[in-house]
Amino acid sequence: MNGRETLESIREINLSYIMLAQRLLCEDRAIGIFRLGLSAELADLLSGLTLGQVVKLASSDNLLSASTITPCCRP
Repeated sequence: MNGRETLESIREINLSYIMLAQRLLCEDRAIGIFRLGLSAELADLLSGLTLGQVVKLASSDNLLSASTITPCCRP
């Protein structure tokens, strides 16, 4: 995978993440905030984005989502 393909993959992931976030927040805001690990302020911002803003934000060269996976503790 070359640099251009990597950037395109990042952009696709970003777009998918934003669309998922908006759908979750629309269906059930409280659960969406919990599942995505968002603040209420960020949830408001994501929910209010226009299509043009979503496309522009998704075009970032940086991953927008952050992993909320935490290691489990084993006894």
